[in-house]
Amino acid sequence: MFYLYKSYIGSQPILRNIIVDDDLLKGEYGFLFKEIISDFSLKQVNDVFNEYQTSVFASGYEFLKKNHEIIFNLTEKKIFVFGDLPDNMPILRNGVQLFSDDEIPLSFNEWREKIINNSRVIVVKKTIIVDLITSFFEKLLLPKKIKKKILSKIPMTIKKLEHEIAKDIPILDFNKIRVIGANNISMKLLYKCLLSGVEIEGYTLSKEQLEMELADAYSQFKNKILRYV
Repeated sequence: MFYLYKSYIGSQPILRNIIVDDDLLKGEYGFLFKEIISDFSLKQVNDVFNEYQTSVFASGYEFLKKNHEIIFNLTEKKIFVFGDLPDNMPILRNGVQLFSDDEIPLSFNEWREKIINNSRVIVVKKTIIVDLITSFFEKLLLPKKIKKKILSKIPMTIKKLEHEIAKDIPILDFNKIRVIGANNISMKLLYKCLLSGVEIEGYTLSKEQLEMELADAYSQFKNKILRYV
């Protein structure tokens, strides 16, 4: 999508093109980029203006390749890729700032507290055996209550935890998780649990502290990508 950014220094207008990859708006960090578009009152337009400087937000190489003629014919531009580029593209890399997944913050506004209707601890573990056993019982044609009871005896997989925290229905039947093999779970998933109101055994950061940290990370992230705007 194409956007136009407009601000003023005194009475002098400052105009910039902003090109945003649709995949960023539809992906995991869509809420974050929509917030940025809203915060800076970016106006959606049908085309870019060659006389303005341009910032490009891409999810990867495919977007740059697809829009090659538009992007590379612009004289003044800054390209940001929120993902990765092929290693055999050193020339393109020189003109691009890459952001790894760890550098893209969560938007804490997206992860509102859920309703917790049961006080119990869930064990979360990532092993091939747990994944296989869980997959086996999930596929069995059993009554829902029986299947749920069986699965409650098995450690929850990380994939299942991600699904439980991300689903639209704001109800959880557990209030705490115990992670076995903590190196297998991402910090972002732990953050999502805390923001949803789920405690993490052995983790002392409060929801309020986390919100402050994420607000600061969000501000720094915006400054990195929009100081060129």
